[in-house]
Amino acid sequence: MIVGRHFDPEIRRILDVARETAPKLKDNTVWVTGGWRPGEGKHSSGEAFDIRVKNVEGFNLVTFEYNETVAKWARDMQKLLGSDYDVIYGAPKHLNHIHCEYDPKEEISIILNAAR
Repeated sequence: MIVGRHFDPEIRRILDVARETAPKLKDNTVWVTGGWRPGEGKHSSGEAFDIRVKNVEGFNLVTFEYNETVAKWARDMQKLLGSDYDVIYGAPKHLNHIHCEYDPKEEISIILNAAR
């Protein structure tokens, strides 16, 4: 399901980067699922997508084994998206898709008191 938040530029950027960095795909289509799901972290707030990898050349649809082409795709996406995004592939339950979420990190500032 697509919700309004998915149209915000920082969320839509996930899809743009997925398309720009995609490896050779059997049908030249980036399959996106899991936009919104209740109670599942960033999916429930509309800040995550799952990019399906079933059509990546060489991906095994029977065993769902780790695939280096998919792993490179995830690394390339992470590099372009930057540290405010999390891109996950290869972890348990993340072998048939790449999970991408907008997760801005707060900057940590240390203020030193010069007057003692």
